[in-house]
Amino acid sequence: MYKWIIFDSSKTNPELPALNRYFGVYEDGTIKCRGIETRRHDTPPIFAKFQNELLQTMSKFDSIDEVKKSLPYMELIHQKYRYLLFHRKVPLHDLVFTKKISKNSDEYKNRKTLENCVLKNLSKHGKSLFAGEEIKYIITDFNSKNHLERALPLELVNKDNNNYDIRRYCELLDGVYYSTINHFQL
Repeated sequence: MYKWIIFDSSKTNPELPALNRYFGVYEDGTIKCRGIETRRHDTPPIFAKFQNELLQTMSKFDSIDEVKKSLPYMELIHQKYRYLLFHRKVPLHDLVFTKKISKNSDEYKNRKTLENCVLKNLSKHGKSLFAGEEIKYIITDFNSKNHLERALPLELVNKDNNNYDIRRYCELLDGVYYSTINHFQL
């Protein structure tokens, strides 16, 4: 039995719930979730930790109404993580995106995606990947006019080029926050 459960909306029809994206709390306080950021393998650890902390806090409440009343506490958690990102107090390994590529790196077209940027940067350093392999990267300058400067493969990060795009990581953190609490603001 659940104390409460939230189903995310369907991406194709926002009026319908998505049965594969939800989170809730059993009567014993155990959290159950599917399809949200904390469960995805490609989510950087900082976002999973953040969402887990939100869910752990929410799990203490017995109803959706109680969770709604706790939203100021959720906002404090949100601000704590924004502070950590803004002041560069997050270790780089907690900011890493992981993506599995679906084709060989030389088969990707000139799309200006972050993943393609990473593959091109790896290729410039003599590394080719095959379909099914993973790339790991940090976002360095998401809005750069030079798309090759937008992300850096983890293998190429060193003490001289270890900056991350604070603004973009804060935007993504905000997205995780609102996807978690937006159902309680109605």
